[in-house]
Amino acid sequence: NERHLRREWAALPQVSKAENTIKLQESSIHAKGLETLEKDAKLENNSARTEETTLLVQSLQTVMMAVCETMVLLSQSLEMCNTTASHEVFFEKPVEGEIFTN
Repeated sequence: NERHLRREWAALPQVSKAENTIKLQESSIHAKGLETLEKDAKLENNSARTEETTLLVQSLQTVMMAVCETMVLLSQSLEMCNTTASHEVFFEKPVEGEIFTN
């Protein structure tokens, strides 16, 4: 019985250290969980904004197609994209990938 108590007493520092490690890990997991929730909320918000922007762009394109004879879609680098035969007729040459400002 005494040996058992001595072993338990000798193991107390290790148990205490393990307990502290577990508490630190729990705190870290909790903090990371909160960070993940915040990031998820931001992603949802960005997704909603992207969807709204996409709908606005589609609506504007519909209006432009109804009003204009030729509409040119541009990439971020101002290259003409999604061109059709009507663009080639209008510009009198193939223009897919051409820089619009040239």
